[in-house]
Amino acid sequence: MTTTRTLSPRIGFAYDLTGGAKHILRGGYACYYGNVFQNIPLFMIQQANPTIYQGVFSITSPTDIVPGTGIALGNWRYGVDPFPIIPPPLTALVPGATGRLMDRSIATRSPNNLTLISMGRDEVLGGRSGVRTRARLAREQNDQTSIRRSMAFAPLSAAFVAAGVPNFGRVMDEESINRSRYDGLNFSYRQRMTRHFSLNANYTLSRAYGLGGPVRRHGRRLRLPQLSARSTEHLGSARFSDRTPNDERHHVNHQRNRPVALGIPGRADSAIRQCAPL
Repeated sequence: MTTTRTLSPRIGFAYDLTGGAKHILRGGYACYYGNVFQNIPLFMIQQANPTIYQGVFSITSPTDIVPGTGIALGNWRYGVDPFPIIPPPLTALVPGATGRLMDRSIATRSPNNLTLISMGRDEVLGGRSGVRTRARLAREQNDQTSIRRSMAFAPLSAAFVAAGVPNFGRVMDEESINRSRYDGLNFSYRQRMTRHFSLNANYTLSRAYGLGGPVRRHGRRLRLPQLSARSTEHLGSARFSDRTPNDERHHVNHQRNRPVALGIPGRADSAIRQCAPL
C-alpha cells in the first residue's frame, strides 16, 4: 500500500560568507519516521488468536512448589531435578489479568515522527585550527506510550463478577500520543597536527524532555495526575515536564593526540558531564 504519511524530506545548505572558505554558515532540516513499537503488532496479533498470553504461575518463595515436580523451590536443583511443567496456552482470562486496549491513534498516526532543525557556523582560525558552533532542535511526536485505565474500570468490578467475567488486575491503553524534545548548543575547537600535537575540544549545553514520563523506555507510562480516564485531548497543550534518562545539561570532552617515545602515537581522552537525576 502506498502512503504519503511517511514522506521524509531532508534539506541542507552551506554558504561561504566571505568567499575565502574561512567563515561558513550551515543549516539543515530533516524529517524522520521510526517503526511501531514491536510489542504493539504482537498485542494485535494476540487479540486475533484464540489463545491468550498471560502468566500461568509465579514462584518466588522457597516454600513454593515447582509446578509438576512436587519439589519446593528451596530444594529444587537446576540441571538435576525436572523442569517446571508449563501448561498449554490459555483461552480464557484468569482473575487479575491485564487487559490491553489498542487505541486507533496507533493505526492513524505516523509512528515516532522526528523533526530535526540545525544551524551553525564554522570559523577558521589561522591555517590549522577552527571553531564550530551548532544549534540543534529536535521534536518527536506520536511516540507510543501506555496509559493506565484501571480507575475507569474500577466501578465495573462488581458487574464483571456478577456476569461471571474475571475481574481485571489492571487495564492498559496503548496510544501513540507521547512527545519529546531535545535542544542542544554545541561549541567545538579543533586543531590539526601542529608540532606533533593535535587537539579536539567540545562543550554541549542541552536539555532533553519527555511529556509526563521518560521516552524510549519499555513499559513507560504517562505520569500526569490530571489525566482523565475518558480523554487525552489535553495532551496537545500539555507541557514537557520530565527530563529523560539521556538528558545531559552540560557535557565537556576533549581529545589530545601526541607522539610518545620512538614516534609511537599517543592519545588522551576525558569527559565531564552532568547527568539527569535517577
